[in-house]
Amino acid sequence: MDKTNKKPWFEVLEDRFNTLMSKFDMPEDISHEIYNFVFQISKEQYIRGNNSGISWLRKQMRGEGKPTAEPIAA
Repeated sequence: MDKTNKKPWFEVLEDRFNTLMSKFDMPEDISHEIYNFVFQISKEQYIRGNNSGISWLRKQMRGEGKPTAEPIAA
């Protein structure tokens, strides 16, 4: 596993974003606007996915619906 995979997803995204902005020599003000746009959407999607996963888990624990996967032991 390389170093990229050991970083949290947010840091990987940030590194890739910074590399892209450098590659195209984006002005700082434009880069900042794009950064805010990309990372706000990323945060929203992460929260939605997390809430959806929590909801699914709670339903499984209450016995609603059929389990779609075996539980993972810690």
